[in-house]
Amino acid sequence: MKLTNQEFLDLKKLKIKKFRDQNDYFLIEGLHLIEEAKKSNLLKFIITSNNNYQDQNIKVKYTSYKNILQLS
Repeated sequence: MKLTNQEFLDLKKLKIKKFRDQNDYFLIEGLHLIEEAKKSNLLKFIITSNNNYQDQNIKVKYTSYKNILQLS
C-alpha cells in the first residue's frame, strides 16, 4: 500500500513534540527498534522505500527514499 500525501504530511508533523503527544504516535528507525515495538504491540505500520518488504502481521506502506529522508 502506498503512503498517501496526507499521511506523509501528518507523519512529518511528528517531528514536533506537540503533534506526537496529540496523536499518541512517534517514529522509530532501525530493525532493532521495529522488532522491539512489535513485541510490545506498539507498531501501527511500517514505512519503507523497499517495495519487496513484507510483514504478515503489520501493515506496510511504501514511499520514496526521498520521503523517508524527510521523515528522519
